[in-house]
Amino acid sequence: MESARCLYKNDIDFAALALQSRDFAKHLNKNNQLDFTDPAAVRQLTTTLLQQDFHLKVEIPEDRLCPPVPNRLNYILWLQDLLDSTAGGLHEGYDRDRDVFGLDIGTGCIGIYPLLGCATRPRWKFVATDIDSNNIRTSQHNVALNNLESRIQVVHSDPTGPLFPLDKLGCQT
Repeated sequence: MESARCLYKNDIDFAALALQSRDFAKHLNKNNQLDFTDPAAVRQLTTTLLQQDFHLKVEIPEDRLCPPVPNRLNYILWLQDLLDSTAGGLHEGYDRDRDVFGLDIGTGCIGIYPLLGCATRPRWKFVATDIDSNNIRTSQHNVALNNLESRIQVVHSDPTGPLFPLDKLGCQT
């Protein structure tokens, strides 16, 4: 999904976004600006951007942090560039046949990095870990909403245990 590189080069046009999403439109001020001090408005912005730009459905709990989509996308794009520059072999740049397996430690309540990675690269898979059982539950829910269970595994890790819970991944230690 190379078009993702251009999505947020300029400021987000809130008025245009509101025309595409009634739910988002409810949160705009009269001057077509968003009140970033309103957590519900910020949650809706994230939800709407993920839906409109990546066809991802997410539900964000009210008591959790809401990741800004443009920064999270920039990180995924940086990883893509890094991996594309190290492909080696006969391929130079993006190798559509290259399988990539990522690890997201502290995935949070959405699992945004694995979701964006899978939305932009069809051969990417992830394991997402977190120590918070509520984050695990909501991340698993968001993965299921997008039918990505075959590509994203969300695993609860114990803060007193190993950083990578290999036993939960079917690996032998």
